[in-house]
Amino acid sequence: MHRPHPSLHLEKRSRQGGSGHGLSGSSIESPVVTSFGVCDDPRYFYDMAEIICSGMGYALRGEDGHTISPEQLLKVEQAKGRGYAISSNEELRMMVEVARETGIVLDPVYSGKAYCGLVKQVEENPEKWKGDVLFLHTGGMLGMYDKSADLLDILQEGPPRSRHLFRNPAASDE
Repeated sequence: MHRPHPSLHLEKRSRQGGSGHGLSGSSIESPVVTSFGVCDDPRYFYDMAEIICSGMGYALRGEDGHTISPEQLLKVEQAKGRGYAISSNEELRMMVEVARETGIVLDPVYSGKAYCGLVKQVEENPEKWKGDVLFLHTGGMLGMYDKSADLLDILQEGPPRSRHLFRNPAASDE
């Protein structure tokens, strides 16, 4: 039987910073929220969180009432790869593999790049991601149309190799 790990990573792709920051603000048990930016750099997203909160009349405060920074609520990772809306063949292959294995379609502009960023992080540091990981896919299909020729080539290559996409090698089978 699998027992949930006490930390929970919520993965959210971000372009403008609002969704990932909303997730971090709504955390009931203070899970670690990691947002994978597919444009700009992490500083942009942290600054945007302060702008959004300020515009709504909120200040970021900890339980003790002291002001805290967005970095204390949210971890932003860069996942734009070669550039905004520019996909590598490896990224496209991974998106095809996810679609084939799960029926879930990731787009090459937002969710696909965020997912590739998550997989890269898990492969590079599996211990950090030990426990339950939730990847939140909020849509974004229109980017597929621009990549149709590249995706057709990949689909015609045949079945992908298995990467064990949803299994962290550091996770236990308890």
